[in-house]
Amino acid sequence: MTPDPNKCTLSVAERWLGTSRQTLTKYIRDQGAPYVSAPEGKGESWIVSVPKLHAWLIEKREKEAEQRVLDKLAPDPESPDGEMSKEEAQRRRAVADALMSEIKLDREAGRVVLIDLVKTALVSVLAPVRKRMLEYPQKIGREMNNRFGVDPNAAADVARGLVDKDLVALQAERVKIARDPDAERWNA
Repeated sequence: MTPDPNKCTLSVAERWLGTSRQTLTKYIRDQGAPYVSAPEGKGESWIVSVPKLHAWLIEKREKEAEQRVLDKLAPDPESPDGEMSKEEAQRRRAVADALMSEIKLDREAGRVVLIDLVKTALVSVLAPVRKRMLEYPQKIGREMNNRFGVDPNAAADVARGLVDKDLVALQAERVKIARDPDAERWNA
């Protein structure tokens, strides 16, 4: 049976989000990440909502990226009045223009694709696959009953558990793949 993503342990959430339990715990305790309930005793886990935690992680990353940009645009600390010199402003503008040109060239060369286009394409390809996978348990249950006289509901439950497990594993893999290996290049 697939765990409820709106109310699950950190062990389950880490598989979906691709972030370790320890890191998620640190985010909850130290940085105010959302959770459903706190552990009540020793050995118990935080209960979280994966969609809410995922949205919080995205917002956190966006704020960190925004802060990096603001830090780069901060006034020149060597300036006596804290103001940015015209030369420094021109230099920063040149760096920003160069980065934007590089991104534009990467997009035109096909090395960068808009995320929404990728999502739309993946959903249209994977939705029928997922639908068929979810139909397997009933088909397997009927087939096991016809061939071996096995209780079709019991066989379907076993198959459903295997399909759910694979769908969770695919979700965790999707999260890992979605991470941009060149992200540091743009964040530097």
